[in-house]
Amino acid sequence: MYLSSARFRLPVPCARLASLFLLFLPPLAAADALPGTFTVIEADGGGWVTGIAAHASGRLYARTDVGGVYRSDNGGLSWQWISGAAEYSVQMNVQGLAVHPVDPDIVFATAGTRNKAEALGRGVWRTSDGGGTWQRVLGPDEVPAINLSGNDFHRWGGPVILFDPADAGHETLWAGTRRTGLFRSTDGGDSWEPRGGTLFADAALIALHRDTSRPGHLWVGGGYHNIGANPPEGEGGLWFSADDGITFTKVLDARMVYRVERHPATDRVFAAMRDSLGTPRLLRISAVDWSDPQTFAVSDITANLGSGQDDITLLKMLGDGSILAGYQNQRTARSFDGGDTWESLAMGLDPAAEPPAWRKPGETQVAYGRNDLVEDPNEPGRWILTTGFGVETSVDGGATWTPASRGITEVVTFKPRFHPTDADRVYIPSGDLTGILIEDGGVSGRGRILRRDIPLWPNDAWNSIDIDWGSGGEPTWTVLGSYFNNNAQFSTSSDCGVSWTATPGGSALGGGSGLPNWSPVIAALTTGDEWLVALQQNVYRSTDGGASFSQVLTTGFSGDSFSGYDNLQRGPGDVRYFYRIFGGLHRSADAGASWNPVSLDGTFGTVVADPLQPSRLYAILYAFWPVEAEGSLLCSIDGGDTWTSLGDFTVLDTGNVSEYPRVDARGDEIVVWAKRPGDTRRHIYYSNDSGSTWGRISRPGNRFPDVNGLALDPHRPGVVWIATAGRTASVFRPATPLQQWRQTHFGTMENAGDAADGADPDGDGIPNLVEYALGGDPMEPFSAALPERGYAVVDGENYLTLSVQRDPEAAGVVWSIEVSPDLASWHEGPLHTLTLVDNPAELSVRDAVSLSEAGPRFIRLTLSRNE
Repeated sequence: MYLSSARFRLPVPCARLASLFLLFLPPLAAADALPGTFTVIEADGGGWVTGIAAHASGRLYARTDVGGVYRSDNGGLSWQWISGAAEYSVQMNVQGLAVHPVDPDIVFATAGTRNKAEALGRGVWRTSDGGGTWQRVLGPDEVPAINLSGNDFHRWGGPVILFDPADAGHETLWAGTRRTGLFRSTDGGDSWEPRGGTLFADAALIALHRDTSRPGHLWVGGGYHNIGANPPEGEGGLWFSADDGITFTKVLDARMVYRVERHPATDRVFAAMRDSLGTPRLLRISAVDWSDPQTFAVSDITANLGSGQDDITLLKMLGDGSILAGYQNQRTARSFDGGDTWESLAMGLDPAAEPPAWRKPGETQVAYGRNDLVEDPNEPGRWILTTGFGVETSVDGGATWTPASRGITEVVTFKPRFHPTDADRVYIPSGDLTGILIEDGGVSGRGRILRRDIPLWPNDAWNSIDIDWGSGGEPTWTVLGSYFNNNAQFSTSSDCGVSWTATPGGSALGGGSGLPNWSPVIAALTTGDEWLVALQQNVYRSTDGGASFSQVLTTGFSGDSFSGYDNLQRGPGDVRYFYRIFGGLHRSADAGASWNPVSLDGTFGTVVADPLQPSRLYAILYAFWPVEAEGSLLCSIDGGDTWTSLGDFTVLDTGNVSEYPRVDARGDEIVVWAKRPGDTRRHIYYSNDSGSTWGRISRPGNRFPDVNGLALDPHRPGVVWIATAGRTASVFRPATPLQQWRQTHFGTMENAGDAADGADPDGDGIPNLVEYALGGDPMEPFSAALPERGYAVVDGENYLTLSVQRDPEAAGVVWSIEVSPDLASWHEGPLHTLTLVDNPAELSVRDAVSLSEAGPRFIRLTLSRNE
């Protein structure tokens, strides 16, 4: 007798078919969130970590100047971002952190910055679940309206918020603000009261210190609120209160007081500061009677520490009674005698440790930005230091340091660029010294940091990457940008970014090249030797590959090099477009040699030319002229001569007062960062039908309050790249049908737990992937049709057959019917099987060997995923 068998094999990974992503994605209404997943492009340690709050349990929280808050549960070996619920970009500008002395899940963060004085997200925020959710407890509704200094010079100080150590119940907190005074809460942050009257109305508070040995004693360090003005504006100094902040005495004047610490062993107070003339100082204060400021004696011990030109921002009283102090970028030293003498720390980088990708080539010491240090609560003698490139740890007293920034991706990025034929190559310019080369389409979230490869990498923002694909195959890449040095700099690559060469002269261009000094590059277009460069004020053109430039358009202010405006766009043929953020769209018909204004005026967030239809322009306006009533998302099909509205998008809101809206378009696809009726904040919306219908991409956990650029992936429909102003970039991929099926039945898209392909949560013997493919319900006993074994008679011979009724909506599955003579070796294909029926609803296959030709024959169905 001949045997037959119908079997299911559990799925195994197969080749990924990215083209399936959008084919099954129906248009959605604006209120609906598009199902999909996000991948963050990692860039460990690529941004400024300004402070750390440690809990006795060993948990760490890190604050950043533009990237929000991170958390580590393993002493800093890895970090997770916990600001995903933030609604406004100002929440990314964190000046202070305070963690509850008992409960490590309760944390307070202070957010705000000078140039966002009206932003809705500023204030004091609290989480009670370790960063999963945040609630503002002190904010703009107070009078005066609260603001902080999270992305100003003041961010290097701290703490600016703290739990009062004198309160055994841990209900009392103190918070200092920017020009809005000092506040105290006695109910765990639920309510706050101002302290000190109007004393601090003209100061940006930077550092608070509560004397644990003397109840009621409080030190407050402040600084000028506009340190960049000439002369600086505001009132700085060090204040002292002996009565819980009811009254204060000013101990000394200063431009900045970064940190105040009491040294228990000597009963002296130390202050790290910059005096009223701007000179770095380390001061030591003693007293005959600490309740009477008249008895205070202030000594300048800066000479003991050693000279330096940077701010003294590091000041820490260590558990062994020693003191650690240092300049932000220069000498760091330790004192064992109360500050009389100091021993320099080597601050060397561990040569055996893998260097972070952002580290400067040839660097042997810890990078600049040594602002804060904590001792590991679980490992005495292990120090954790914040720097301008993430976090470092030391176990030998500061002699050597090891990177500890895994997961901290606090980097400013701009609109990505794509290889025209290699779908896996994506290039992301960055505002933190370099760019990122993605070589796997963003699947892993990892990329190659170009900082080591680019010959010109001073302290500048590489904010623009333009690509000239030419006609000879491999492209020439041009990287442009500057910020701190404010001179245009160029590097080119002709091998897809593997190696780079500096432009003629090999250094920052300016002056002799025809480009002015002190004018950051905003955008660029390159076509062979013809280069167009938009600087902060004007547009320049080169016809010799960047060796020399001439001014071709006077624009006025066009943006800065940390905002990624992408002001230059290609049109058809020699047509070029330039837009100015404060009004004015210009068009050139001769590759940028001459320009004429186009009709549309207004304050632009973004203007893009559709690469598939270059005469079609899309504009998102920041100010609504002349179409305020119709909405701010506009389309032109004639190169900008006439415009029509694409719906009811708006952008003006105080929550994003300094951020400009974004748009990108490609054929029928449009993606935009703006507001629609009913929105309280901007969202990222996507359309695959030229704007007829919209679906929302942003959602809780991925709100994206600070979008710097949007880019539609030309190789993967529906895939959107999102550049941010503080957390590198993220890639959104629409959910596959299988992911949507998991979401429907299990509330998750992940292939894990009860939702895993091989799981059988209803216990009916049918794994999830088979339930999906055959149209079953994974939570109910199987009721769909199982594969049916049968026989086919051909020329009088019997052949095994297997027929399966499949769910036409179950895309992303590989169906394979195989035969075997021995249950050990299995075969398929035209030599072994013949397909009888193959359509979306049915698959039927018969054995190529008749039952009379051989011994036992077996037949089975195998399912696997192709995504």
